[in-house]
Amino acid sequence: MTDPRVAPALPHPAATSPLDRLRHRQTRDGDVFQIDDDTHCILDPDLAQRFNSENYRDQTLSDRLVDVIRRRRSPPITWNELRASWLDQLRRLGNADGARALSSRMDDALAARVDRRLDLARTTTDLGCRSLIPTVIDGLSGSSRAVIERDQEIKIDRILGVSGPGRIAKLRWFRAQIVAGWAVRRELRGRQNGRRSRRSDLTDPIVELMPRLGMDRAADSVMAVLTAIAGPPGVAMSCLLYEWARQHAWRTQMIDELRSISIDDLARTPSRTAPISHRFVRECLRFWSLPLLMVRPVEHDFEIDTHVFKEGESVLSSIYLIHHDPRHCPSPEVFDPDRWRVAEQCPRGNANIPFGWAPRSCIGASLGILQMLLFCRLLATTYRVEVDDLEAITVEFRSVPNVTGFHGFLRRR
Repeated sequence: MTDPRVAPALPHPAATSPLDRLRHRQTRDGDVFQIDDDTHCILDPDLAQRFNSENYRDQTLSDRLVDVIRRRRSPPITWNELRASWLDQLRRLGNADGARALSSRMDDALAARVDRRLDLARTTTDLGCRSLIPTVIDGLSGSSRAVIERDQEIKIDRILGVSGPGRIAKLRWFRAQIVAGWAVRRELRGRQNGRRSRRSDLTDPIVELMPRLGMDRAADSVMAVLTAIAGPPGVAMSCLLYEWARQHAWRTQMIDELRSISIDDLARTPSRTAPISHRFVRECLRFWSLPLLMVRPVEHDFEIDTHVFKEGESVLSSIYLIHHDPRHCPSPEVFDPDRWRVAEQCPRGNANIPFGWAPRSCIGASLGILQMLLFCRLLATTYRVEVDDLEAITVEFRSVPNVTGFHGFLRRR
């Protein structure tokens, strides 16, 4: 029996995995190197933070399409203004009422899958995404909800690498995006003209900004958030479920802890109310960091120290490699939630970035952690997982860690 605390071994650097090739180059060339004429790689967390800050210094949104056609400037609005409006709403969505609603949606979805043999990883990935759709855009009609879910499903397939690279798959993806975009536009237009109710979701702040945004930028903003939840939250939850199944001792502690904690208390102060579970979630986010690779276009010419970046070039980085670098995190291949009790044992500062670097870090970080804790609570109080064969499970490193061979049943406790 292998030690469940230790990550599955990665392939040898000679393998074709981009992640391993980067690790090999890092060992040979250091934390900053050139991949080709137009692509830099930065694996130094402090430099990566400085690059992000300088690269996104000007976050003014592009002009509206109608204004581009008419050769005029749109009312200026910055990404920071959008973020600020979303963050205000997220604080409300992450309160006790929002947590109960999110937990209820996950509970309903899990209840529908009880006593059926499942691909547990894919089930959890879908659960993480679908349960967040009303957080982004609520009150949709059945047909509109269906096209949004179809778009999300195709995006998940692409992230997991199961949709295929063919032309037909690409056409389906483009068509799904267009149809989902129409559904978003209908909802925005309905709320703006009063024919549809205002909702406590992330679309509603966009309605307030529509006089300046215009329809195309407003719809693009909502679609950007829908894209952000199509994969990463659910993949993180599938990795969490994998560790829940592997880590018997931690699972026992979390069940004991979460059985006596209400959703209200969990939403209020999770790190104090459920410290064991909170550490477990943080370690899952470090251990199975995603996305594995990030590519950012260089927006304008600038220099940082001796490093020169030109508009049109790209910068590649990897949160996974930074989180698994022993210089930033001792014994990085050991799954140890207790490392988060001791500052010297866990990555800090710019090396602790499960949600990316500012100013483009994930706006839903707190809600994402809360969702994972609520999922753990459901596993502790309502459901148990029966895995066919733990030894048959592998983790494939694609654009995200993809847990494969993870089959079994959900049962009621």
